[in-house]
Amino acid sequence: MPVYAYDPPERFVAGTVGEPGQRAFYLQATGNSRVTSVAVEKGQVSQLAERLDELLDEVLRRTGGSAAVPAVAPEALTDDGPLDQPLMEDFRVGAIALAWDGDSERVIIEAQELSDEPIEPLTEELPEDGPAILRVTITAAASK
Repeated sequence: MPVYAYDPPERFVAGTVGEPGQRAFYLQATGNSRVTSVAVEKGQVSQLAERLDELLDEVLRRTGGSAAVPAVAPEALTDDGPLDQPLMEDFRVGAIALAWDGDSERVIIEAQELSDEPIEPLTEELPEDGPAILRVTITAAASK
């Protein structure tokens, strides 16, 4: 089982390929001359954005605003650029998990390959024959 780890990535985006109604959706991480692209459903992208927003709001609430989390995403961090090409699908995502690492004040996003035998999300002990994983660690207030 491959684990594609980016800590931190140079770029982490959601993007599409194709015309409306025929689009394929991807999460893509890049760093150190590597590119990992995983296929996701449109609903998964929407839920990821929603859950990420909820997670950061909860971090702000629990820390009383002391965590390095902006109330609104800085405009300078907007990345509307196309996915890196050539686009090679590494796997299709089944489950996505999010976590907040309070020690480093970073978000961990894990996309797990669609599998009949998924593993516990965000675990450090990964079975050799388990599904592929894309694990991305990002700051909530990164700068470009």
